[in-house]
Amino acid sequence: MRVSSKKSERELCASFIRGFFIYLRDLGIPAAVLHGWDDDFEGELSDIDYVIDRGSFGNLPEIVESYCRRSGWRMCQVLRHETTAAFCVCSSIADPSMVVALDACSDYRRNGTLLMGSEELLGSRQALPWGGFRLSDRTELKYRFIKAAAKRKPVDEIGSELAAYDLEVRGACVDWLLNNWQVEMEGWSMPQIGRSLESLFEKTRKPVGFLGFSSMTRIVDRVLRPSGLVVICGERLSEPVVDRLHEVFRGLYFRRGERRRGMGLKGLVSVVRSTFITVPRLNGAVRRFLGRGVVLDLASENDSDSVLAVADHLHVRCLKREGVEV
Repeated sequence: MRVSSKKSERELCASFIRGFFIYLRDLGIPAAVLHGWDDDFEGELSDIDYVIDRGSFGNLPEIVESYCRRSGWRMCQVLRHETTAAFCVCSSIADPSMVVALDACSDYRRNGTLLMGSEELLGSRQALPWGGFRLSDRTELKYRFIKAAAKRKPVDEIGSELAAYDLEVRGACVDWLLNNWQVEMEGWSMPQIGRSLESLFEKTRKPVGFLGFSSMTRIVDRVLRPSGLVVICGERLSEPVVDRLHEVFRGLYFRRGERRRGMGLKGLVSVVRSTFITVPRLNGAVRRFLGRGVVLDLASENDSDSVLAVADHLHVRCLKREGVEV
């Protein structure tokens, strides 16, 4: 049954998210939301960034799937963009268009460079009224500052928010930047913040250990087991249904979507880059090369079953790849 009200969808997603962090708390797993907690997740959502302790990070797929099962949801994708990060896409079994991305890290890394460890991020975390945890104000400002620098965010987009923290919190950030990164903070005007962000960017942009064993293993795994999906639509599925498939699955499930007449080399690259692709038909040799996990044939499916069929396929594929027992 499809939920018609956007407000109801947001409320159900927010309840799922809050419940997940309560579940972690009840399991005794240290975790904290990195940002977005101020409206209890009831506003417009993208992905939910959070930190979890290193000891639990290795079991994250099992933890997420276990929570999903008891909540009427399912885990459909696990994307690993860093060795210490996992982007878990979960959706409602009743309505796959209700989707949440739980973006976890055990350490905050960027291009292989360790920027903040889990011990520092989880230290002095603060309880939220509904039962989860957030970063302390001191830790949050440090995290937001170094994230803004690493992503090279323009100061006019982020500077006023960084400067809005109280004096004591900003003072702690100044000391941290100087002692940990040898970045001297002259003040909190927009030009001064901009110079400090640029200086910090220069110190964080060089990849450290990017070609190490863990990173290379992750890259090889993504090539051998692509996170994209090719859906064969045939002539039976109507154009509005194909439109609906892209509407549902090209958001959080996949980074991008493409409508192709055939695959070719560019199509194969797109599959590795986590792309949702629809094609009317697919050459048998290409189909065998990609494998059953990457190709889903909906040519014989009814219009009403197509969205659920894709979600079911992703769920089964995800559990198999992550070694999670059903």
